[in-house]
Amino acid sequence: MADDSEFPQELVQRGLRKELMPQHVAFVMDGNRRWAEAQGLTTAEGHEAGGRALEKILELSAAWGIRVITVFAFSQENFRRPEEEVDCCMELIEKGIRDKMEEYTRSDGKTNDGICTVPREGGGSVPAALRPKPPGDGPPLRSVGSWLFSCTEFGSQYNIYCREGVRLHVIGNPSSRPASLQEAVREAEEMTRNNSRFHMILATCYSGRWDIVQACRELAAKVQDKLLNPEDIDEEMLAGHLSTNVLGELACPDMIIRTSGELRLSNFLLWQSAYTELYFTNAMWPAFDEEEYILALKDFQSRERRFGQRKPSQPTSN
Repeated sequence: MADDSEFPQELVQRGLRKELMPQHVAFVMDGNRRWAEAQGLTTAEGHEAGGRALEKILELSAAWGIRVITVFAFSQENFRRPEEEVDCCMELIEKGIRDKMEEYTRSDGKTNDGICTVPREGGGSVPAALRPKPPGDGPPLRSVGSWLFSCTEFGSQYNIYCREGVRLHVIGNPSSRPASLQEAVREAEEMTRNNSRFHMILATCYSGRWDIVQACRELAAKVQDKLLNPEDIDEEMLAGHLSTNVLGELACPDMIIRTSGELRLSNFLLWQSAYTELYFTNAMWPAFDEEEYILALKDFQSRERRFGQRKPSQPTSN
């Protein structure tokens, strides 16, 4: 994180304070399709605009000293959508990972600052899971509604992952993902595992309820194997088995931002958001720019976070 001298002066001039900046911001991105329709554009062009918005938010977050962003990509509930749409989404996410990791491999896994130098098997060849599929292999890829996280949105990030020292984590139910996507995820996480400046969590095939249930199952298995006594289970132990535990003390977002005017969490980070500040904006995701981000951060900094405690009494003057 930047020191005081590195905190952007434009943020200071806008009334933001470094010591009050959130460390972990999560996003429920919404509105690509509706934004495109309002602009007279196609859904695909809406997703392209959404990808550019996410790239900008990632870069701004890193520059402003935010340590983690989490983006809600595809929920467990989205599997209730038509099978054709679900298959399309899985293909899009996988294609995004394959294409961008291929670009990373062609650059020999190195950047100007020397970050991201995980060795690869076979003398530098791209892992099989990340090789782009031959033309015509599999169904044609089509854009889907604004609730989907397209390869444009995720893939457009990857060329800045190594440049910005970003480590990628993918959370969600791995058994719900196609085997090829799961392998691509594993390889992509491995390729960025040495990065530590900034963390990006991609929540795909994820739901907050699933996260809690899988943590309970892990603890129950330990009890069954007599490795744990039920009475020893507490909140801290359960939290340590949630999918966000890879972030340690940064596992719980300070702030969740949802775009497009929807006023709900939609089963996103339910346990982790117990004391998270919620911010809702009518801006569609492609229109969520630097100005909108600053407005959200100013709102966050205006709030008093007490975490259940009583505000200290102010001494009275005689």
